[in-house]
Amino acid sequence: MLRLSGFALMTATSVVLWPMLAWPRDETPNVVIQWDNAALQGVRDSKLGPPMVARALAIVHTCIYDAWAAYDRHALGTQLGGSLRQPSSQRRIFNKNEAISFAAYRAAVDLFPGDKATVFDPLMASLGYDPNDRSTNTETPSGVGNMACAAVLNSATTTASNQLGNLTASGVPYADYTGYVPVNLPVPCRWIRRQWPM
Repeated sequence: MLRLSGFALMTATSVVLWPMLAWPRDETPNVVIQWDNAALQGVRDSKLGPPMVARALAIVHTCIYDAWAAYDRHALGTQLGGSLRQPSSQRRIFNKNEAISFAAYRAAVDLFPGDKATVFDPLMASLGYDPNDRSTNTETPSGVGNMACAAVLNSATTTASNQLGNLTASGVPYADYTGYVPVNLPVPCRWIRRQWPM
């Protein structure tokens, strides 16, 4: 009886609180969520494989983090450390949003160029930013975002991922250039099911 009462109370409380816990439908998601949605559209349109998608999203979010870190009292960027840190008078949400947007935009266009005109430019316009602003003045939010992302992209494109396709004669991005050949033969699924029945 006590369990039923407790369950009934919990259910009633959940129903009463549900409107407060749910995402308000008329509220615009914050700028990071908007860029997440844009990057996910880039993923859908690019047809990249899972490893490349994970890498691309990590790069976008690292650019976002590094731009945001410039407006935090303690955070350090992954590439430039605290060199972009802004004075306390500049640590305002509108400056953070602008720096984050420029960093996310530069990363998204680099990783998913096919969506520049249809997804990323319109988002920048809706946020009130000029995508052609390539400022490197780190006293401005756009300059902070551009510089933070440039450092991350520079680091990312010099890795062994072959993102640019410049490690192979074919020029195909992410193509294998190592000549990798698996040592083991693929195992048929029926053998796996026989060994480990579900």
